[in-house]
Amino acid sequence: MEDNTAGDTCDRCAPGYYGNALQGTEDDCQPCPCPNRGACVILPNEQVACLQCPQGYAGHKCDLCVDGYFGDPLGAILGMGKECAKCECNGNIDHNAVGNCNTTTGECLKCIHHTDGSQCEKCLPGFFGNALGPLKGDCRACECFPAGTQSDDGLCEEVTGQCPCKEHVSGRRCDRCQEGYYGLHGGEGCRACNCDAVGALNASCDVYTGQCHCRTGVTGLRCDSCLPLHYGFSPDGCQICDCDIIGAIDPQCEPDGQCVCRPNVEGRRCERCKENTYNKQAGCVSCPHCYDLVQDAVNLHRAKLRDLAHLLRTIKENPRTVDDKEFEVKLEEIMRKVDELLKDAKDAQGSGNNVAGKMKDQFKLLEDVRKIVAKTQDKIVTAGGLSTQGKLNVSQAEQALAQAEEILNIARKAVESEGLEALKKAEERSEMFGQHNVAMSDIARKARQMADEQEKLAGDIHATAEQARNITYTSHAKLVELEAGINIVSTDIETLDAK
Repeated sequence: MEDNTAGDTCDRCAPGYYGNALQGTEDDCQPCPCPNRGACVILPNEQVACLQCPQGYAGHKCDLCVDGYFGDPLGAILGMGKECAKCECNGNIDHNAVGNCNTTTGECLKCIHHTDGSQCEKCLPGFFGNALGPLKGDCRACECFPAGTQSDDGLCEEVTGQCPCKEHVSGRRCDRCQEGYYGLHGGEGCRACNCDAVGALNASCDVYTGQCHCRTGVTGLRCDSCLPLHYGFSPDGCQICDCDIIGAIDPQCEPDGQCVCRPNVEGRRCERCKENTYNKQAGCVSCPHCYDLVQDAVNLHRAKLRDLAHLLRTIKENPRTVDDKEFEVKLEEIMRKVDELLKDAKDAQGSGNNVAGKMKDQFKLLEDVRKIVAKTQDKIVTAGGLSTQGKLNVSQAEQALAQAEEILNIARKAVESEGLEALKKAEERSEMFGQHNVAMSDIARKARQMADEQEKLAGDIHATAEQARNITYTSHAKLVELEAGINIVSTDIETLDAK
C-alpha cells in the first residue's frame, strides 16, 4: 500500500483516509479528521463526514458530544480538547428526557426528587434529607413553623431538617414550647409558665393560655390561691370551708378555715351554739336559769381535769419510778371508778336536746380521762424494771407528794364548799320550779351523786399518793423516756380542758 491507498490496483483510499486515489499523486488520500482514525466519506457537498464516531460523540467530524454527554473534542469552546464524558447527576434525573445536562460543562439542568446542585447532589433549599442515597426521593420539605422559627425563608439544616427555633421553642419544626413554657403563637417565642411550686401539680401549663394544672381546691393562672369557699393553701391543695348555712354569716371562711359565726355560735364551721345557749335555728338563745346546774357540773369536771394535769406536771418535774404491785391495783381501782362515773354520765342524760348534748360532752371527757389513766398505767408498767438509782430523788418525790396533797386539799375544799353550795342552789331552783321540770330534778340528783363520787375519787388518789412515798427505785435512762410520756399525757389533758 502506497500513498495511503488500498485495493489490488491501488484504486481507493485506505481505511481512515479519504480522497480520489486515481489522480495519481501522493496526496490523493488524506487522513480522516475523525477520532481514533475512524473511517469517513466525502459528501456531495464535498464535506467529509465520519462514519464511526465513538460512544458519546456526534457531528460530521465527531466534534460534538451527544445528549447525556459533555466535553469539547476539538477545543473550540474551552480552548483545549476535552473528550466527551457521560454526565453525572447521581440518578436524580429522568433518563428518558433530553437536555438533562450541559453538553460542554456537564452541569445537570433537570434535577428531580427535590434535588439541586451541578450534579443533583443535594436537596433543594427548604428541603432536607440524603440526595445521594440509594433510595431516591429522600429530600423532604422543612415545613418550619413560622411562629416558632427565627427566619421567614423556611430553611432548615439540610441533613437533619432542624429549623432555627426562637427562644424556649423546641421540635424539629419549631412547633412547640419547651416544658414549662407557653404562648408559641404569639410570635415572640415562648414565655415561662411560672407555676406555683405549692399549688400546681407540676411545672407545665396550657400551651395556649398558660393556665397551670392546679391541685384540688386551688385556682389562679399560676395556681397560687384557694378557690372561693376554700382555705388552707398547701401542697395538699385547699380544703372546702363548709360553713354551716345557719350558724355562719358568710359561706366564705378565713384563711385559717374559721367561718365567721353569728352571735352565740362557735366551732370552726359555726356548727354549734355556745355554752348556755341552744336552738341554733332561732339564733342560739340563752338557756333557762335551771340549766345552771348542768353548767356547774361541767365546770366541776373541768376543775378536776386541771388538777389532774397539774399533778402530772408535778410528777414530770420531780420524776419517780414505781415498783409497787399494790399501787398498780389502786390505779386499776381508780380506772374502775372512772368507768362508773362514765356510766353515771350516760344515765344522767336528760330528755332535752341541749341538756343531752352537754352531758354527752361530759361523757366524752370522762372517756378521755379513762384513756389517759390507762396511758399512765402503761408508763408505770414500763418503768417497773428500773434500777436503784432513784434513791437520789427521794427529796424531790416528797416535794411532789406535798404539792399533790395541797392540790387534793384544795379539791376537797372545793367539793365541800363550792360544790355543796352549788348543789344547794340547784335544789332551791328545782323547788322553785316545782314539778314542772321533772328531768331537771333528776339531773340534780345525779349531779349530787357525781360530786360524791368525785370526792371519794380524790380520797383514793390521796391514799395512793401516800403509798408512793416510800418508792425510790429509778433508772436514769428509763426516767427520760417516762418524762417524755408524761409530757404527752399532760398535753392531752390540757387539750381536753380546752374543750
